[in-house]
Amino acid sequence: MRAKRVLLFAWVATLFFAGIEFAGGKLSHSLALIADSVHLVADAGALGLAFFASWIAAQPATRKMSYGYHRVEILAALINGAGLLTVAIFVAKEALQRFHNPSPVHPPLMLGIGIAGLVFNLAVAFLLNRAAKENVNVRSAFFHVLSDTLGSFGVVAAAVIVWKTGWSLADPVVSIAIALLVIGGAWQILRDVVEILLEATPSRVNIRQLEERLLSLSGVSEICDLHVWTISSGKEALSAHLGVHSSADWESLLKEVNSILSQEFGIQHTTIQFENPPAKPHLPHERHEFRP
Repeated sequence: MRAKRVLLFAWVATLFFAGIEFAGGKLSHSLALIADSVHLVADAGALGLAFFASWIAAQPATRKMSYGYHRVEILAALINGAGLLTVAIFVAKEALQRFHNPSPVHPPLMLGIGIAGLVFNLAVAFLLNRAAKENVNVRSAFFHVLSDTLGSFGVVAAAVIVWKTGWSLADPVVSIAIALLVIGGAWQILRDVVEILLEATPSRVNIRQLEERLLSLSGVSEICDLHVWTISSGKEALSAHLGVHSSADWESLLKEVNSILSQEFGIQHTTIQFENPPAKPHLPHERHEFRP
């Protein structure tokens, strides 16, 4: 419950300050502030998804939605990532144009909002850090806010350079750096979403190690139709056919297999089918050839 409250507060506060930075960027003609406001929106999206995930995870599954509504989070992430990538490219394009046609900025206003943004991000990071020790969802959001802190630091640095040296190109230089941060984050979001939608094996799961671990169990002679996929962030599923000797205690072996998958690989949702290797009632089986 505490994690939800912290995430909700951080989400609303981040969106609010993103609006302040955007308005300040318009008033001071600072593209760096506008870029940082986009960066804040990016991480507000991450905070919103984290809050949404913590809320929707508690919603019960139905007969029609047997996995619940976890995939809604993935659809939201897809929209969020695509939108961020588009805006970041627009900011980078605008910054490149300013190299040819520099626009005068208002350093004092830019510096004041930049310092306020730096203090704000540090405060939100401190707030999230206390809850991050208890919740992996909050921990992910915490690292997003840390990247916002870097963006605010860049705005402050650009404002000081423009104010003290008159080098107005510091503003578009920092804007491009922040845009690259946003593009990097958006690209990671889109990559993870595409992997989930294609039901690829989660990157955190070593499929070769998993197969070897199961084959090491007494009574297991082969593994067929082994599939590991992600339902939503942090929620993986596995299905497999295991060739098991008829002399083995199938009930005890099933408990051992599920215990290994849960404790060693973090996979809670499993569907395991035992088969007598000589019989193979569900031919043909697919024997996976894993490439290094």
